[in-house]
Amino acid sequence: MIRCVQTEIIKRLFGGKSVNRSTTLKMLSVDPSSSVGASMRKEEGTRPLVGILATFVGSPLEREIADAVQKTRPDIRFEVFVRGKPTISEKEMEDLKSCEILIADPNIILENNLVNNLPNLKWMHCLWAGVDRFTRSFSPSGPYPSYLLTRNGDFFCIQMAEYVFGYIIDKERHITEMKKLKEQSLWKRLPYRTLSELTLGIVGFGDIGKEIARVAKAFQMNVWALVKSFPKDDEQCQHVDEYRLSSDLPELLAASDYVVSILPSVPSTDGFFDGDMLSHCSPKLTTFMNIGRGNVVKDETIIAALDRGWIGGAVLDVFSVEPLPDDSPLWTHPKVIVTPHIAGLCISGSKIAGDFVQNYDRFVKGETLPYTVDWDKGY
Repeated sequence: MIRCVQTEIIKRLFGGKSVNRSTTLKMLSVDPSSSVGASMRKEEGTRPLVGILATFVGSPLEREIADAVQKTRPDIRFEVFVRGKPTISEKEMEDLKSCEILIADPNIILENNLVNNLPNLKWMHCLWAGVDRFTRSFSPSGPYPSYLLTRNGDFFCIQMAEYVFGYIIDKERHITEMKKLKEQSLWKRLPYRTLSELTLGIVGFGDIGKEIARVAKAFQMNVWALVKSFPKDDEQCQHVDEYRLSSDLPELLAASDYVVSILPSVPSTDGFFDGDMLSHCSPKLTTFMNIGRGNVVKDETIIAALDRGWIGGAVLDVFSVEPLPDDSPLWTHPKVIVTPHIAGLCISGSKIAGDFVQNYDRFVKGETLPYTVDWDKGY
């Protein structure tokens, strides 16, 4: 899913000049307050070398990031790595080894065996919200890389909330059916429910879950959230009506008209909805939505739940195997909507650049970076 930007685009970015490959833009996962972080700041005026190593989704992302960073902070030195092929050349590998900070798609790091081959890396910033493929490449007992790893935390919240409510409204207001009726020149009114009559269960209550809850409350929905532990009174989300612990998942499923899973892919979430768990959705024929990770439920579990009348439908953006195999029965099941992992696809180079500049200043000052990944938790 990665598309490379041609060298000419990068040259235009720098006013027609060639890009100096002796510098690179990187982001990693090391404690900036540690001795490593301190050593980077010991000489006054010393600035870490930053590298950009990602081109994907058909957008000249590097150009946007580099342009936005240089516009506001010309003092930050960085290099854009332009890849004309999936693999990284020996020359690029050597240049990458001089980088202290890297902005990258972690898939590129894994595919090119760079995880433990970047000796100067202090901080890597992942362009995605989920870092499970990266973190699960290590043994649960470690050892883990010494660098800091941060992720795009709140970046995809709005996009993913739009995805959820786009499909909820489509189903409740029969938008797809109305299109079919129009094609048949049929004037037919279909009864519908207002969202204020419905309950939404959110499984995985991080930043994305909170944004979905906020939007749900704008529609006056009843909102339930599944959490690991009950929040303190002063930490409770104003958009949540009912909190339930993981052990209370059956109760949440039974109460919800729609359930959306935003769980990360960690060992504790493997098969989270498998077995007969979805049978608890039968009282309301809940619509099951998964926009988190595909490890939480098997394809055959979804098919069985539909065929047994446990759930009323499924909206699936993530799967245990991606791309979804051509012969998967999910493609042809009439009550399943399949999308190709696009719920949070939109990426803004200027937004990435703005967040990076703020975090860069925190990093060189030895301050804590937001959305730092906990290697032990995996997110």
